[in-house]
Order: sequence, then C-alpha cells, then structure tokens
Amino acid sequence: MHIQRAQRLTIEALKSNFDLLDSMKNGEKVDLSEFIYVCAMGKPGIGKSEMLAKAITDTLGKECLLINLVDTDPADVGGIPVIEDQFDPALKRMIKSMYRTRPHWWPWEGEGVVFVDELGQAPMMNKCVMDMLD
Repeated sequence: MHIQRAQRLTIEALKSNFDLLDSMKNGEKVDLSEFIYVCAMGKPGIGKSEMLAKAITDTLGKECLLINLVDTDPADVGGIPVIEDQFDPALKRMIKSMYRTRPHWWPWEGEGVVFVDELGQAPMMNKCVMDMLD
C-alpha cells in the first residue's frame, strides 16, 4: 500500500533530519542541502496527516498531538475566554481582564510534539495556535 511505503520513507527522512538538527545543536557545521523535505500529497481523507503524525511518534518515541485547524473551532484551540475583575494598583480601581482556559485535550505534563495541520488554510486560527504554544 502506498501509505505504508510513504510512512516508512517519511520515518527515514525524519530520522535523518533530526540527526542533522542534533548536530546543529552541538555546534557542528551542517550542510543544509542534506535536509530532506517531506511533502505528502493526495486526495483529502486518505490519511496523510495521520501518517506524518505516526512517523513523528515512531521517530522520536514521543506522543504527537495532531490538530487539524480546518475542522477545529477557535475556542477548542485557544480555550474559552474568561473575563475577570482584577484590582489594578496603578489605577486604584477594578478592571476587567481576559484569559483563555486550557483546552481539555491539551496535555498537562510530559514532552511531545504538536503537529498543527492546515495552518495555511485557517488564517483566523493562527493567533489562537501561537498563543497556545507560547
């Protein structure tokens, strides 16, 4: 099956890329022309994103959280906004402040990879995603 072959090739490419990145972190000079770019193409719904997420998990041995922005509501990514009254000592009065709750699916501990899919297709979500990753 094509998806299994693509997954095997993607894992090999990711391992090579992560080795290059480790070398860069160690201060070694790296030839970036050796970096392998992965572009998964195919019809919608055939499992391209899931294949890449699995390849990342298999390569790093860490959990990969896949977020498809086209199917996701901004409140699900950025959390639900909550408005609170807070005392501002500089103004010597109460002011309203807003923060967003942590999404229920976002991990509380451990390490992993956040795979944000369809970022270019959902420009309204960019700020939500960047705030979440901050």
